[in-house]
Amino acid sequence: MKLYKILIVFLLFTMKGGISYGQAGLTAEFRPGLSFPLDKMGGAKINTGYGFELTVAYDVIQHVGFYVGWGWKKFDADNAFLTNRVDIEETGYSAGIQYIHRNGSSLSYLIRGGLVYNHLELEDNDGQLIADAGHGVGWQAEAGISLEIGNKWDLRPTIRYRNLPGNIEVYNGRMKVDLQYISLGVGLAKRF
Repeated sequence: MKLYKILIVFLLFTMKGGISYGQAGLTAEFRPGLSFPLDKMGGAKINTGYGFELTVAYDVIQHVGFYVGWGWKKFDADNAFLTNRVDIEETGYSAGIQYIHRNGSSLSYLIRGGLVYNHLELEDNDGQLIADAGHGVGWQAEAGISLEIGNKWDLRPTIRYRNLPGNIEVYNGRMKVDLQYISLGVGLAKRF
């Protein structure tokens, strides 16, 4: 509980600092992308996935802000979990801190890091749900550039690493899963 109190004090302090310096700003971003798994899941090789994320960020001081988002990703695996083909869907939330170095030019550097609170669902060939991992906590790190393309519009190509560990019940057995992947995406952001 003490950690929550420290976080609340930090948020209030940074929000006050952002308002007093006039640097506060809100950004909404849509980021589609491809995801490349780094390891097997349950002994099965996972194929390249795709998906998108919607993110809202708020700059609390110059260059630094907090973000929250919701995303959906889909992967598939052949000959996995006692069936011919499995669809793996990851959905859930992300939140963290971002740093965007705006130096007066149209090109800025972007770094993000934070937590994810996502869950995995596995479906068989017929679209029947065979497993649901429930929500679990993981983390992500992201880097890229932000290119101003118009009045308060940015294009943001980034590379992201995400790790989502957990357990899943499959056919009355419990299995450890650790979904790790690199995601390449291009976000379209609107600054307000």
